[in-house]
Amino acid sequence: RNVGGGGEGVSVLLAVVLVLPILSGGVYGKGLTTPARTRVCVGDGVRRQGLARRAGVHRVLPSMSGIGRQMRVSRAARSSKTSEEGERRSVIEDDARQIQLLGDMVDYYRSNYETALRQIQILRKRVYQYELQLGLAPENTTSEPPKPSYTFPKPLSRGRDLGTYSWEQDMQEIRILIPVDVDVDKSKVDVNIRSDAQTLAVRVNGEDLNVGGDGILSHKVVRDAVYWIFAKHPSNPTKKLVQINLEKTQRYQNWEFCFLTEDIPPDTTITHKCYLDIQYEGEEKPHRMAIGLYGNVQPRTVLNFMSLCVGNVTTSSRQGETIEKVQLSLKDTIFHRIFPGILMQGGDIVNNNGSSSISAFGHPFSDEDLKVQHSKRGIVAMANDGPDSNGSQFYITFRELTHLNGKNVVFGEVLEGSDEFLKSVSRTCGTPTGQPCQELRIVDCGELP
Repeated sequence: RNVGGGGEGVSVLLAVVLVLPILSGGVYGKGLTTPARTRVCVGDGVRRQGLARRAGVHRVLPSMSGIGRQMRVSRAARSSKTSEEGERRSVIEDDARQIQLLGDMVDYYRSNYETALRQIQILRKRVYQYELQLGLAPENTTSEPPKPSYTFPKPLSRGRDLGTYSWEQDMQEIRILIPVDVDVDKSKVDVNIRSDAQTLAVRVNGEDLNVGGDGILSHKVVRDAVYWIFAKHPSNPTKKLVQINLEKTQRYQNWEFCFLTEDIPPDTTITHKCYLDIQYEGEEKPHRMAIGLYGNVQPRTVLNFMSLCVGNVTTSSRQGETIEKVQLSLKDTIFHRIFPGILMQGGDIVNNNGSSSISAFGHPFSDEDLKVQHSKRGIVAMANDGPDSNGSQFYITFRELTHLNGKNVVFGEVLEGSDEFLKSVSRTCGTPTGQPCQELRIVDCGELP
């Protein structure tokens, strides 16, 4: 019995049993199944390194899962360094696409604006001719349709022509147009924006043009983005235009005026007077309310209201197979909405409940000057359904209503003698819902000298 020889054979056999599964499963990740006892030697963890040393294995081969973990950690480290840069690049790309999209939309509507207006005129004329044939148009009308009461799409500003210059705007720029002689050379024109970014100086042939008076703009502009070009004059062949392009500091901002000198208070001189005889339900004697109208600043609105007070306008109404003439007048209409401490509204000459509104022109008409303020009790203004939808309905304020400024056309005011009456109406007829708790009727109306 050779004990020593047998021991060496057993040692060799053990080594083969231990190493073979490591090579087959640890290096290639496939082949023979590695026993649980020896599998702990394959890997890169601290625990596995310790077990491997105790098992007598001095070199531990990494498993495929360990390599995958290392690759993921490496990718995460690289991405963390470039994440901020990647995010910025993504934002830049998204913004560039949005800018391109918005630019395309602006170009589309700008190019199709005039075409849309011409199509509206054609359709409006055809409808008007059919109304004439059917007898639905108001009396004393011509063969041409009235002036359009709206435009679509409506630009931010229609511009102003102030004689020495005119201006217009879009969402991004202000364009100032100055007429000069056609023989003026480019080298003789100097356009400059002062350091305050709000004062424009224009010199032609060494002479200061004093555009806008002192040249102070209503808002600041971007100094570095100012440029000018020559443009053709639309009507005068002996003139050409210096077109100055100014970039707004706040895009999409609507400029009410270009220069501060244009901010002239509206002319609220009373040019016409009318009266409304208003009677409580059950009372015998009505209260006469005198109203002064601002004809200089709101001529079309005043003409509409005066015509409804006098009652000298008729329109056509179809009743079954017959067409009847209906007189348009505020007489015998009621105030269908009364909010205490806010306003009283009336003027529905068709249904007498606030559901309809028809003007003396037979169609809704556009807003005039919206700069006149709801500054006190007794202001008279047009009720509307949105921009350019004025008809016959109007309201009278019980106090200053600043939230309505710029939304409704103010065209007159209640004259002296009706202050206490307005307080009484607000107190006795108004409800939180606006439905009057007592009927208030216009029993008569007309013009005052």
